[in-house]
Formats: sequence, C-alpha cells, structure tokens
Amino acid sequence: MKKHRLFKLSGSIFLPFLAIIAKAEEPPPLPEIHEVVVLAPNVEKYGKFEASVSLSATFANPYDYSQVAVSAAFTSPSGQVVAVDGFFMQDYVLNTSTGNLSSVGTGEFRVRFSPDETGGWRFTASVTDADGTAVSEVHTFQCVDISTPANHGFLRTGSSNYLQFDDGAPYIAIGENIAWQIPGNNPYLNYSSWLNGLIGNGGNYFRLWHAHWGLGIEWSAGNGFEGLRRYKQTNCFYQDWLFDHCAQNGVYIMLALQHHGPVSTQVNPNWNDSPYNVANGGPCQNTFEFFTNEEAREHTKNRYRYIVARWGYARSIL
Repeated sequence: MKKHRLFKLSGSIFLPFLAIIAKAEEPPPLPEIHEVVVLAPNVEKYGKFEASVSLSATFANPYDYSQVAVSAAFTSPSGQVVAVDGFFMQDYVLNTSTGNLSSVGTGEFRVRFSPDETGGWRFTASVTDADGTAVSEVHTFQCVDISTPANHGFLRTGSSNYLQFDDGAPYIAIGENIAWQIPGNNPYLNYSSWLNGLIGNGGNYFRLWHAHWGLGIEWSAGNGFEGLRRYKQTNCFYQDWLFDHCAQNGVYIMLALQHHGPVSTQVNPNWNDSPYNVANGGPCQNTFEFFTNEEAREHTKNRYRYIVARWGYARSIL
C-alpha cells in the first residue's frame, strides 16, 4: 500500500510537471499570410503596381528586415522571374489645401513593382520571421500599354554612355538643387509650388537630399523620428506623392541618400545629434566608425533595403 500511495503521489506531481515541460516546448506559431489585395488590377508598362499584404508574424519592429521580411516573386508573360522586397508603411490622406496628413489605420505591409512587359503577370507574396516562412497563393494582374505621355520607361546609359529611356528617347537634364523644403514649411506645399514653376519653365530634373531637416527618413528621436531602423512615415508618404507626381510630369530626381553632415564634426556638423553616435545610443565612437562598424553597416543596409523596396518601382528616380 505504501508503494501504491507513493506511486500515486509521485504521479500526481510528475504528470503536471511533464505537461508544463511539453507546453514550454511547443513550437512558436509559424508566420501566416491572411490576404493579399491587389490595389490596381491594371497597370501600365513601367507604371506602379501595388499590393497590400495582411499577415501574422513574430516581430517587434516591422521596419527591421532581420525580424520580419515580406517579399514577392513576379513572373512575367515571357516567364522571367523578378523578386522584390516588401515594406511596412503607415498610410495617410493628404489634404492638398494645407499639405497636412491624416493617418489611415495602424500600418500595413505592401509590395510595389514596375512591370516591363505587357500582358498577364503572376506573383506570390511571402513573409519570413525567425520561426519560418509562409507563401501566399498565386495572384495576377495585367500590364497594359503606356497611356501616360511622359512615360518613356526608366533612364539608363546607352551604348554611347549618354542617358536615354527604355524606349530609346534621349534625356538632357535641366534643373536645379531643391534638396529640402523651407525649414518649418510644409513639404507638399513647397514642392508642389516649386515643381509647377520648374515644369512651367521647361525643367525636368532636381536633386533631393535625405536630410533630417528635410525629407530624410531616419534620425535621432524627436520631430517625428524614432532612431535607427524606425523610419519617419510622414516623410515617406510625402515622397510617395513626390515621386509619383514627378513620374506623371516627366521630372527626374537625383536622390541623395547620404550627405556629409552626419559624419562631420567640423563642416556643417551633425555628428553630435546623429543616431549612430554612441552618445545618442548608437554603435559608433566616432565618425570614422560609421564606415567600418559592422552594426552601423547593418543599420545602413536595412535603411537602403527599405528605400529600394518602397521606391524601387519609381521611374522618376535616376
């Protein structure tokens, strides 16, 4: 009887203990794609295809590609396969009278792409986190003939090293440096006015800086910025409008992703405020380490990856 009671007693303790271990060792949930919505089923050649991706995944920062990465694989009518990254964004409604933005929802993942063949395209979306990868079913859209007069395709160097478009048309840049809005002014109001003047006088080119006092997307916390690998969504949205507006009007942009200030302590110095500065929580003891520190390099790669994912479709970017 003692053995029996002892066995029952030990069992009453041991079995729940096994259950606790089993529960603790349950694998984390795999990522899942719930829905892919094609925002425009018909896209002109060299135009902007866009789809939203509703998903479940494990991540703390949706902008960090090492935590969560959305991508899409596109198959052209001729069978060519092109893969692009997706990105996380906050959507807004733009008030064209004031230039102010009103947020819509709480943010979502999207994929953008510029098709270069007319006909039926197929694509799948995927999401990867630390626990695995999920792939959507196949979706489709149609690439139709060009209808926008200013759409000549992308600018490239031809065999003679002169700039020319995909359709063979030549390009001679006429423009200026309008790298940021007037400090304190609304970006939309400034750029819409300036571009009207530029276009009205035959201009077709300008240079834009990713500066933290302009339309830069990453800087130390404050004024809408949130530090490294957190991208200022209002500035991103203004650039969504800007790049599409320029594409519609035949204006092309030299987009400067870096400038001298953030790695300077003497000429136009911004190093003291840089998110890469260890004094502000960054990984670099000095400006030189921005170019050699592995963590700094990974932060920069992540930002470039986001930029290419969000605006790589834009034929208005040189």
